[in-house]
Amino acid sequence: MKSVRMLSWNVNGLRAATDKGFKRFVEKGNPDILCIQEIKLQEGQVDLHFGGYYDYWSYAERKGYAGTAIFTKNQDNIHGGVICSMQEKRILDGVLIISAYQI
Repeated sequence: MKSVRMLSWNVNGLRAATDKGFKRFVEKGNPDILCIQEIKLQEGQVDLHFGGYYDYWSYAERKGYAGTAIFTKNQDNIHGGVICSMQEKRILDGVLIISAYQI
């Protein structure tokens, strides 16, 4: 059985995290799957790509609120994308990862 390195981070604002070395941290950690919570941005507000990763974004409906992103080296890790009305949920190869926020 192949091991999988997974990182999960509540960044509390992805734009601020990118200014503080977030990309360098991820590249050094080299995860197979990266889950980010509380990205707090809308589509087009940040241009963040990691070579060799597929990315899946789930933006919050309210501006500046919540949101998640998943980066994976293997596209087969992601099945189905958004799986219910709560946009912050994703399913990963048999493991359900939920990033939920109480309103």
